[in-house]
Parts: sequence; C-alpha cells; structure tokens
Amino acid sequence: NDEEFVKFLDDETEDRLFINTFIEMGIEQNNLEITKKMLAKNTDINFISEITGLSIEEINKINDEL
Repeated sequence: NDEEFVKFLDDETEDRLFINTFIEMGIEQNNLEITKKMLAKNTDINFISEITGLSIEEINKINDEL
C-alpha cells in the first residue's frame, strides 16, 4: 500500500517521490502524444517503440484506440 509506505519517509524524500511521480506522468503523457502522432504518419511500430520506450503491445493498443 503506497500510503503505508509514505508514512515511513522523511519529508524531503516524500517531496522527491512526489515530484518524480509527476515527472514520470509527464513523460508517459508525452510518449503517448508522440506515439499518436507517429502512428498518424504511418511510422513503423518498431521505430516508435525504440524512440518512446513503449512496448509493441502498448503501441498496438494505442493504435486500436485511435
């Protein structure tokens, strides 16, 4: 449970964890947008995976949702 884990962190570590979480969320959102744009231009899925770090399965799922 994340809430239980956070109770054991000092304030500075908790702040860093909070900031890192938002950075990771931003990166994920950016990769999603990049993937959508690349798929719209019929870019090779293997290339998209290499650039974004997303798996082929994740990219195919995004493609199916478009």
